[in-house]
Amino acid sequence: VIWTDERVAAWRRDGSRPPVAVWTLRQLITFLDGVQHDHLAALWWLIALRGLRRGEAAALDRDDLDEAERTLRPMADRPYDGYRIGKILVDTVGDRPAARQLAELLALRGDMEQLRARADAGDEEAAWMLFDLLAERGDLAELRARADAGDAGATWKLIDLLAERGDIDGLRGYAEAEDEHAAEQLAGLLMERGDLDEAEGILRRLTDDDRSSIRRIDPDWVDLDNGPATQLADLLARRGDLDGLRDRADTGDPDAARRLDRLLAERGDLDGLRARLDAGDPDAASRLADVLVKQGRDSEAERLCRLGLNPDASIACT
Repeated sequence: VIWTDERVAAWRRDGSRPPVAVWTLRQLITFLDGVQHDHLAALWWLIALRGLRRGEAAALDRDDLDEAERTLRPMADRPYDGYRIGKILVDTVGDRPAARQLAELLALRGDMEQLRARADAGDEEAAWMLFDLLAERGDLAELRARADAGDAGATWKLIDLLAERGDIDGLRGYAEAEDEHAAEQLAGLLMERGDLDEAEGILRRLTDDDRSSIRRIDPDWVDLDNGPATQLADLLARRGDLDGLRDRADTGDPDAARRLDRLLAERGDLDGLRARLDAGDPDAASRLADVLVKQGRDSEAERLCRLGLNPDASIACT
């Protein structure tokens, strides 16, 4: 399975993804460019370009390198190098980068026992690596046990896994317990399955609950990718609900404003776009100009871009 643009869009929209998928060349180049300053950059390049398995990469040692022949011969079944692991363990005391390095190494080796031990001792880096591996292996039982014990990280990963599996009933249980992440994932699945009424109800509750508290912390919260406001705007646009979009746009929701402008342009609604522009929506101007051009009114579009609108919402002439 390849990470096509459609699969990437679905993952960004609602977190859905195939269990195993291969990057395209462009995606691989983007990743390698993004990790060029990572302390494991050389390892990522080696895995990407030479196809090493995780265990082989984690077990690499200088003895595997033949400098004369410029070749590398990994030993997949080499046991742990006690000195290397011991040194990293010592370095992790009060050192988050070292703790992260150790957690990554343990994850690469698939060492669940050490990850569990370090996670249970309060190592957050090991905990997240453990949760990633549990999700990768589809281990719902351990994730659920840790979530039920109050581990927020395990709960988050469990919800992602439930969403990936399309488990609406499982997500609904957490959503009814007021877990917002579960509610967002549930709404996304419901939209995929065409149950727009329930999805809209969930998203409206989320945006209404969040608007008073989160917005004080982050005024741009409604513009966060794939947040409940974005999902709700997508749903209203899918339904063609101009009034719903307009209500949200008028309260300052940029996602709703953008989708409203797009719908009005698709319908050729010049009066609606003029009203949006007159209300101070800057994006409406380009949409209005595009519609005018499509209708063969190029001169009006050009005047709009140069001069804007008169107070009566007509296009200025001078």
